[in-house]
Amino acid sequence: MPCIWRKVYLQWGTFQGDRYRIDITLGNNAFAHVTTQGATRIYKMEKNYATQMVNINVGEGSYFEYIPDQIIPFRNSRFYQEVKLSVHDNATMLYSEMIVPGRVASGEAFEYDICYIKTIAQNHLRQLRFMDIVKLEPKKEDLTLEGILGKFQVVGTVYIITRELYVKRFKHEIIEKINEFENKISGGVSFLPTRQGIVVRILGNTVGDVKSLIFEVVRIARYQILGISFSGTRKT
Repeated sequence: MPCIWRKVYLQWGTFQGDRYRIDITLGNNAFAHVTTQGATRIYKMEKNYATQMVNINVGEGSYFEYIPDQIIPFRNSRFYQEVKLSVHDNATMLYSEMIVPGRVASGEAFEYDICYIKTIAQNHLRQLRFMDIVKLEPKKEDLTLEGILGKFQVVGTVYIITRELYVKRFKHEIIEKINEFENKISGGVSFLPTRQGIVVRILGNTVGDVKSLIFEVVRIARYQILGISFSGTRKT
């Protein structure tokens, strides 16, 4: 059946006390790409905190990409996000996140209180696929230590949930692409449990470098699974 693509753009600023929820459902044999019109800005907070819940369901035979722009935590901000992914065993989903140190141009690098992102994935039978937590608290821990961020400032993650057959095809190609970035990027690729997908973790010093590698990962996965190209996102 022909691929009919739907593109959706989301954008807003996040303030103290905000409680956001995003629900996305793809039926069977659907194809979609969701992104944002710009960065998600987490504004300064004098009290309270902000949360965002993301619930995504991907039906059998579907292919879904959720590739938002970067999260920018401002000074004294507190942001908690929980992502729940339900992906059919015979479907594919690409999901990415990117966190920057803050408004660097305004001298606000790593001056936020906390940025916490919890991602949980299951299949259509509600069997757990994986759980991953990213918690950054720059005022409580030294993020420049080796094993945390080291010399890098921008954190990127891509989860690719798909059949093991496809994972074997593009894992090594993604590793080769990471190596092409040389000293600009530090990255790694790991199998998800049961090998029905992989996670790509990326560290860099610029949004441009990390975003470029995320796009390369999307390009590789989309071509291997669907046989069609990906040249980035066009926003109007």
